[in-house]
Amino acid sequence: MAIAERKPVASPSVQEGPRAKSLRPYERSRSVRPVTREVLAAFEAAVLSGDDLRIRVAAGRAMDELLVEANQGALPEELAAEIERWDEGEFRGTRADLELANYALAAILGSNVRTGVASSEEDDVLDEA
Repeated sequence: MAIAERKPVASPSVQEGPRAKSLRPYERSRSVRPVTREVLAAFEAAVLSGDDLRIRVAAGRAMDELLVEANQGALPEELAAEIERWDEGEFRGTRADLELANYALAAILGSNVRTGVASSEEDDVLDEA
């Protein structure tokens, strides 16, 4: 009779290196709808084109989609709160839609593209014209 040779039990090895980042609550919940991602990508393309009218239209479409996402709880809390304030008219007469669309690009798509947003003084000049 032959004696079986025992093999040591393999223990999992600890790998060195970066650990996965912990997900924030909004990242663990369901993500935004594909249509919202497409609209944000269109806003990003408009910003890259430099056409002011195209940027304004794309920002408006982005805000419509972001409002839907905010109501469904799919956005980061800070962004959702700002969109709610925008929807209530708190930023009337400003270019907050551009700023919020920029914020969404960074928070949702991870984009570093930014549009030059007019200062409040420039907004006042535009309103008087």
